[in-house]
Amino acid sequence: MVERGGALRFVEVKLRGDAVDGLDDGGMLSISADKRARIARGADAFLSTWPQPVSECCVLLALVERRADGFQIDLWDNPFDVA
Repeated sequence: MVERGGALRFVEVKLRGDAVDGLDDGGMLSISADKRARIARGADAFLSTWPQPVSECCVLLALVERRADGFQIDLWDNPFDVA
């Protein structure tokens, strides 16, 4: 979990081996409905114990792509509806 722009973000990180894997809609296809439900339950459990009011929260998908010259990281705010 991170704070970004004044809002809480529950981060899901996906690593891609190389550019030929493609982005498959930003890595979202690799996150099943079951995984999305687990993220939502985890976020709900965390927020139920968070001592401060939260005005905004969502998922942040960090798609890390390995390239010959290093890594590229693409960030996707709220790529699917979990809350």
